Amino acid sequence: MSTQLEQIAAKAKADRTLRFTSLAHLLTPAFLIETWRQMNRRGASGVDGETTTEFERELETRVQDICA
Repeated sequence: MSTQLEQIAAKAKADRTLRFTSLAHLLTPAFLIETWRQMNRRGASGVDGETTTEFERELETRVQDICA
């Protein structure tokens, strides 16, 4: 987990009444790729029938589209 997310998690844990108004700035291409690599990819296909292998073939393009 990134340092920024660890800090946010610690703040949220320390004060359960705390509300975050925007976390979108943390969704960088590097963060999305890092979380993809940490994810358990042995699950079933999604509702669209796409496997993780198929998704990963276009990972870089998809990440760039998300962050555009």
